Amino acid sequence: MYRVAAHEDLGVPSSGLPVRRQCGEGGALHVTFRDLETGPTDPYAGLVSLLPGQPALPTKLILALQRCVVATIDEARLTELGYATNTVDLIETTHRLRRSLHWRDPDFGDHVFTLLRRIGEELGEAKLYEVAEFLKLPTWLVENQPVLFSEVYAGNTPSTPVVPATHVQAALSNVLSIPVGSDDATNYHRGVFDLLKLLFASSLADMAVEEEIASGTKRVDIVGTNIAAAGFFYWIKENYPPCAFIFIECKNYTGEVSNPEIDQLLGRLSDARGKLGLLICRQAKDPNRLQLRCREASLQGQGRILALTDANLATLVGEHGQSGQEFPSLRRKFKELVM
Repeated sequence: MYRVAAHEDLGVPSSGLPVRRQCGEGGALHVTFRDLETGPTDPYAGLVSLLPGQPALPTKLILALQRCVVATIDEARLTELGYATNTVDLIETTHRLRRSLHWRDPDFGDHVFTLLRRIGEELGEAKLYEVAEFLKLPTWLVENQPVLFSEVYAGNTPSTPVVPATHVQAALSNVLSIPVGSDDATNYHRGVFDLLKLLFASSLADMAVEEEIASGTKRVDIVGTNIAAAGFFYWIKENYPPCAFIFIECKNYTGEVSNPEIDQLLGRLSDARGKLGLLICRQAKDPNRLQLRCREASLQGQGRILALTDANLATLVGEHGQSGQEFPSLRRKFKELVM
């Protein structure tokens, strides 16, 4: 912590949030914004910490994380967070964090801000997104802080991917390295899940594997909640509802994917759950015929299925690095289904 050498009250900017700037040793700058909605119990909402040569941390994300933690976390969950995101040391060494949580002291929120700043400054911005994933932050924001959700996640699309491109590329390399065939079906399923969770990070939340639906009578490989605020999945949600949930089936086949696999995924779609599915397979021996089968199901009103091969996944990874969540290749495939 820097010893404060001076501070200057900057008054109220156009945002309507009172601001105070503090200059510390070594040229450090701390700027504090008081969020008028949260009042005096949340005095450091929107804190920015700038060290010489260090980029600004994503302040809206930190604010969203802080509100989610204060509203939802207990002592056991805090411990689980530490082990799940490899932040145990920072949690345990953040002064008064655990004590204030245990007694529900009014300054608990302040200590959460301190923890989140330390995570961002010492472990990097990507680690903050790991914390967000653990907390299922997008879903919590949609339900409790919709305005803040749009500020946190809409700003990441289409130009800035939520997840670093190197992480997505590594996940793709893992998928492509898995041998084709039933012996590695589970590995392929898990690899695709890990890839799509990163690839669609700001569009699909709460992604789960082997999800039971229809009162437990059916099971889908992967399902995600469509919380997109921009990009392809937002466009689908707005123009081709219902798309509250996206259903994904993975086929690690050596042979051709045909009607039985398409019918299986169509059976997971419904007006209540959503009418868009992704069918992930290794290759299509006759891609035009596969697309025709999917188009026929769409035109008959059964549901819309986008069939994606390894090559298509590689294209999506490239698009993620260039245009965030827009995914032009998905839009082209979808157009072929409905036009």
